[in-house]
Amino acid sequence: MTNVNVTPVDASPLGSVSNAGWRTGVFNAQTKAAQNDTLTVSDAKKVLFAVVQVDATGASETNTVATNVITLTSATTGTVSGIVVYY
Repeated sequence: MTNVNVTPVDASPLGSVSNAGWRTGVFNAQTKAAQNDTLTVSDAKKVLFAVVQVDATGASETNTVATNVITLTSATTGTVSGIVVYY
C-alpha cells in the first residue's frame, strides 16, 4: 500500500454560518499503484467527501474517507484526480 500526500487547489471556499471554514479543492494526476492506496489531504483536518476518477477511463474510483485520508478501494491502478470537500 502506498500513501501519497496531496494539497488540493482551492476551487471555492464555503462560507456560511453552518459551514464556515469548509473548502472545495481539486487534485490532479496522483499515482495509484495498488488496491487500498491512500491519499492524505495535507492541509485538511477533516475530509467530508471525495469524488475521485481514474484519469485513463474517466470511471469513478471507489473510496472511503477517514479524517483526512482517502482510501482508494478498487483494484484499478494508474493516475487519479478528484474533488474534495474539507476543512
